[in-house]
Amino acid sequence: MQTQAAVKYDFNMHASYRLQVLQTEMSRLARNAACASVMADPVSFWRSQRSNSTNFTAATDLKRLQVAERCETIPIAGFLKTPPMPFLYSFEKPYLEDPPVTDILKVSNESTSSVVLVNSSSSFFIGETVALLITVRDREGNPKTKGGDDVRAWFTDVSSSNSTLPAKITDYGNGTYLARAVLAFVGTFRACAILAYSREYLQTVLTNHLMVKSTLIFLGVFSNSLANETSVCCHVPVIPGVNQSEICNLTEVNGTPWFCGHPVKPWLKCTDYIRTRKLKTPLTMPMNNAEKLLFSMDIKKFTIPAASDITLNVSVGKDNKRLTRLTSSTNCSAISPRQTWEQPEPTGYMYKGLWHPYFCRRPESFTKSCLRNVHILFLGDSNGRQLYEDISPRSSCQEQIKKGYKAWHKPLKCISKDLNFTLEWIPHSNPFRATDTGWAELEWIKASNKVIDEIPNTGRCLVHIHHYLHTACTHLSAYIHMMTAIKESLVRLLKRNPSVVVVIQGPHVIWQSGSRAACTKLDSQRLFYTTVLLELFKDMRDQVFYLQTSDMTIASHNNDNHPPLKWQISNMLTGFICGRQW
Repeated sequence: MQTQAAVKYDFNMHASYRLQVLQTEMSRLARNAACASVMADPVSFWRSQRSNSTNFTAATDLKRLQVAERCETIPIAGFLKTPPMPFLYSFEKPYLEDPPVTDILKVSNESTSSVVLVNSSSSFFIGETVALLITVRDREGNPKTKGGDDVRAWFTDVSSSNSTLPAKITDYGNGTYLARAVLAFVGTFRACAILAYSREYLQTVLTNHLMVKSTLIFLGVFSNSLANETSVCCHVPVIPGVNQSEICNLTEVNGTPWFCGHPVKPWLKCTDYIRTRKLKTPLTMPMNNAEKLLFSMDIKKFTIPAASDITLNVSVGKDNKRLTRLTSSTNCSAISPRQTWEQPEPTGYMYKGLWHPYFCRRPESFTKSCLRNVHILFLGDSNGRQLYEDISPRSSCQEQIKKGYKAWHKPLKCISKDLNFTLEWIPHSNPFRATDTGWAELEWIKASNKVIDEIPNTGRCLVHIHHYLHTACTHLSAYIHMMTAIKESLVRLLKRNPSVVVVIQGPHVIWQSGSRAACTKLDSQRLFYTTVLLELFKDMRDQVFYLQTSDMTIASHNNDNHPPLKWQISNMLTGFICGRQW
C-alpha cells in the first residue's frame, strides 16, 4: 500500500512553490488588523505563552488560537517544509507527481464532457447490462489524457425517483470511463452521470494534506493542580511552531499516532494530557488563483448534460414473462464473508425506496430472538451511532448511558436482561472531530483497536467498524494507521474468540448533484479509503464481512453525512447474524 517516492515526485519542489504562494497570502492577511500580529510573530500564536499572573492559561490559549485560526493559514516555513510521511502512498502518486494546477481551462469539466450509450439498442430485457462511455474533457473541450476523476453514474426510473440502478465505474486511465449497470426491473430509465470531483480537485486536496497535514486544527489540554494550557495536536509529529524535541508522543494514550506540542510550563508533563477538541474554521492551503477558483466552484451542479438524453426501455425477459424484478433467493445469513468482499459491482439497486442487494435477500427486519445472548458493538464515528439509535428502540433494551444532545460524542450503552443482549457505541480516538464549542474528554473517545483487544475470549459478539468522515480532513496516513491497528487487533480477537462476527462498513457517497463543501471535502477521499480497505483486509476476507454502502447511497441520491437509510443498513448488518450458526 505504500511505495517509495517516485523520481518525478519532489516534496521540496511542492513546499518551495507553496512558500512562494504564501508570501502573497501573508501580504493580504497582514492588511487585516486582526491578522497583522499573527503574521508578524506566528509562533507566539500557535504555542502557549507564559503568564506572570497565572499558571492556568488553557482558556486564554484557546482564545489566542482562535485569532490565529481566523487568519486561515499557518505562515511557518518549517511546518510547511516537513512532509507528513517519508514516502507516498500508491494512490497519492498519480496526483502528486503532476505539477500544481495553474490553468483552470485545463481542468476536467462536466459541461464539455460527453456520454454515449455503448449498447447498439436502447431496448433491454431484465438482467441485461447497459454500458455508457464517458469521455471527460477540459473547459476548452479537449479530451483529458489521464484518469483519476471521481465520476459517478446511475439510471433512474422516470416514473419513480426512488427507483435507481447505480453503475460501476471503470477508469481506463486515459480520460475515459465505462459505467455499467444491471437492469434489475421493468421500467423506462433516464441516465445520469456527474463529475463529482475532477482529477485536479483531488490533486489539490491531496496537496493541501501534504502541506498542512490536516485542514482542521486539533487542540489538546494539559492540566493538573498546578497549571494548565492548550496546545496544538496532530496525527503526525509536525506541529506548527514546535521543534521535534518539544513534542509529546501520545500514541500509547491515543491508540494510534497522536502528537501535541509539549507544554511550555515546567509544572506540566505529557502525562497531563486530558481532553481534545478542534477549532471551528478549516485551514486553507496557500493556493494560486487557479486553485482558488477550482475550490470556489461549490454552488453549482456537476451533471454531465449529455447523459440526460439517454433513455432506456426495460421489459420482461423472454424466458420468464412473470419476472418483473431481479431478486436473490439466498438469505444474508447464509453467505460467506468472502462473498461480501468479492461480489460484482454494482452490488444492488434501489426499488421504491428499498435497497435490494444482489448477493442475498434483503432482510425485512430482525427478530428480537436473534439478538439473544449477543453483544453488538459499534466502533467508530457517528454513522455507527446512527445504527445504534435504530437498533436500540427496536430491541427494547434499556439505556444505561443516554444521549444528552444532538452532537453526542460520548459512549452509548443499553441492555436487555431478558435477552441477555447488550448494545454499545464507542466513538473512536483522535483525530476525532468533536464539536468546536466543547471538549471531548479522553475517557469519551477510545481507540477502536484498544476496545477490540478488551473483548472477552468467550461469548457471541457482533463488531461493526466504521471510520470515515472524522479523518477526511487529514493526510491519508491517519486513516491508514487507524485501520491497520484495527486489523492487528482483529487478528488477535478472531484467534481467541471464534464466536465473533466482524463487519466493516465502507465509505458512502454524501452528495449526488448538489453543492459540495470545499473546506471539509466530504466524500472526496471515498475512493482512496475504499482502496485502503480492499487491500488491507485482502488476507482476512474469509473472516470479516464487508458492508458496501457506496452503491446504496448513490442509488438513494444521498446528500447527508448521515444517510437516512439507517434502518436498511442496520437490517443488512443484523442479517449477517440472524439465522447464522455461530
